[in-house]
Amino acid sequence: MTRRPRRRWRGALLLGAVLAALGVALGSTPAAADRDFERARELRDAGEIVPFGLILEHTHQFHPGHVINVKFEEEDGRYIYELEVLDPEGVVWALIFDARTGKLIETLEESEEIRREKQE
Repeated sequence: MTRRPRRRWRGALLLGAVLAALGVALGSTPAAADRDFERARELRDAGEIVPFGLILEHTHQFHPGHVINVKFEEEDGRYIYELEVLDPEGVVWALIFDARTGKLIETLEESEEIRREKQE
């Protein structure tokens, strides 16, 4: 019997969980989340945005930890991925990436993000 490496299996589970979180976090209702997720897929397939996996790789380079929330949205005519990461010290960080280029736009500690949203 051939055994597959556990690492590959765990990676597939993690990706599935993140993609499920992406689907849930995209909108206020399941239908809205489905539409946003479908839009992200269409944009990725058309080559207009980078694949989410690339964003996930970049996220771990900037802030190691666990991705606990993912959003895909259009903001001021720009597509963005926003990921919340719980770091090993228990701090939640919001990492905002340009979905077209994959470049990090902004990093905010959770309390900074809350203040910013209240100002908008």
